Amino acid sequence: MQKIVDYLTLIRVPNDIMIGIGVIVGELLAIRTIPSPINMLEGFLVGFLISASVMILNDIADIEIDRINNPNKPLVKGDIEIKSAFILSIICAITGIFVSIYINIYDLLIAIVFWLIGIMYNFYFKKTGLVGNMLVSLSVAIPFIYGSLAMNMIDINVLILSSAAFLSNTFREIIKGILDIEGDKELGLATLPIKYGIEKSYLISSIFLIISLIVGFIPVIIHTITNLKTFIFLMIIADILFIFSLVYPLYKSYEKHSILTSKRVCLLGMLFGMLSFIFGVY
Repeated sequence: MQKIVDYLTLIRVPNDIMIGIGVIVGELLAIRTIPSPINMLEGFLVGFLISASVMILNDIADIEIDRINNPNKPLVKGDIEIKSAFILSIICAITGIFVSIYINIYDLLIAIVFWLIGIMYNFYFKKTGLVGNMLVSLSVAIPFIYGSLAMNMIDINVLILSSAAFLSNTFREIIKGILDIEGDKELGLATLPIKYGIEKSYLISSIFLIISLIVGFIPVIIHTITNLKTFIFLMIIADILFIFSLVYPLYKSYEKHSILTSKRVCLLGMLFGMLSFIFGVY
């Protein structure tokens, strides 16, 4: 039983589920109704499996960093062998790419490209700071577009939601570097907090989140939302959460606990932002 828990921890199931759900949301926004069960299952599986593969490779690439920052991870503790983890990652990737063949050629190419981007990030671009942060955020934003393309269309609301997700997640990725600063310094990474200090890097991250707040309301301006009241109500909740996540670390003088709280609250804000789009098109 413990071995199963270790493997579930390794693939980071909550993250993978969120990516899979993101694909379904993209499908839903594109056709403005519930997709067929087979469409939802195919999209979810591709998102889940490609994400799981990349997450495993992330733990393999970061094993030395995790010895400092996250010593309880399965690979660090030796609960799972690196070889076994690598094999599982390849199985997840091949299965995800195979399923995407049954969707369409565009989604097949996206699945392959973003799996390769995940590999490049884990083994190279993570060390580059902002570029690495933005690649992670791109991987968070693309599932919505993937889902829209699975329905053979590109929806304007999907593009707006993807842009907002990219920007808000970049905020989260930059401040994550503040939490990991000790281990990252030890291994010579060039994250923004290491290059420019905590205060300046937090200011940079804040710009991304503020732009995200503005982008989230574009559908109101261009009239692409049908249920306007529900959209605005949920988006206001999202913005309150975003503003809290923006201000709280400043109030607490960038304490690690405040940064972690900010990261989690921002994720909750992203969830409400996604819900505003879902319920706004009905």
